[in-house]
Amino acid sequence: YFEKRRVQNALRRLFEALQERFGLDGDAVADDLGVAFHSLVQHARSPGTVDNHEDMTLDEQQFFSGLEALGVWSPELNANDHSEIFAAFLVPNSAAARAVLEGEPMRTTCTRSTFCEGFERMPFNLPDFPVPVHLLPP
Repeated sequence: YFEKRRVQNALRRLFEALQERFGLDGDAVADDLGVAFHSLVQHARSPGTVDNHEDMTLDEQQFFSGLEALGVWSPELNANDHSEIFAAFLVPNSAAARAVLEGEPMRTTCTRSTFCEGFERMPFNLPDFPVPVHLLPP
């Protein structure tokens, strides 16, 4: 439970950083992040290597370097957290997880649709240790 929640919170941090970076409203839906994925691809690949927008994919290293170039990684997240976030995009739901557990090969690249779907299924988690009310500004 706590591991799943930790990954969900890391994914939420990335989602919020992308919302801030691209000026999306707080009520932005996951599909609005298609522009973020396109920018990720542009930053992760050398210019001129993206021909067809439908075929845009990122492997793990390209994904990391794109997010690093955009400056959206939270400083408290380490390399293991980055890998877990990427894996969450490759296995975005329980059906995909069951398929992998039953022997199907796991995807190795992230597409625009898996990127958006990974954020779409992300729950909103309240912090485990909320700020005490007396410390909040009036």
